[in-house]
Amino acid sequence: MNIKKINIEKLKPAKYNPRKDLTTEDEEYKEILKALFNNKMHKRLKYTLIETVKRGICWWQIYIDDEGDLKARLRYATRIIPLWQDEEHEILDAVIMTYDVEVYTSATDRGS
Repeated sequence: MNIKKINIEKLKPAKYNPRKDLTTEDEEYKEILKALFNNKMHKRLKYTLIETVKRGICWWQIYIDDEGDLKARLRYATRIIPLWQDEEHEILDAVIMTYDVEVYTSATDRGS
């Protein structure tokens, strides 16, 4: 791979622009695609690319929220410990997500 720095004025826009209106004959499908691939999703995909380049891997947590909508949340690689079933890392058994927790042992620790 040949990576080089170039001036931003020399960049050429891609032929495909994902932010342009989607075209399809099926109006229901079109509305679903617009709802899914909105600006928030494009921002999430951008951060996914950045995290993957920096860390080599990135994780998404797919879940259903309280209203029954399908949601995706970006999880950073530094907080995820994958448990692989095979050595090729093709079958994922589970993941362990680490996070910081503040523990208060008495009211005086909180400053109350």
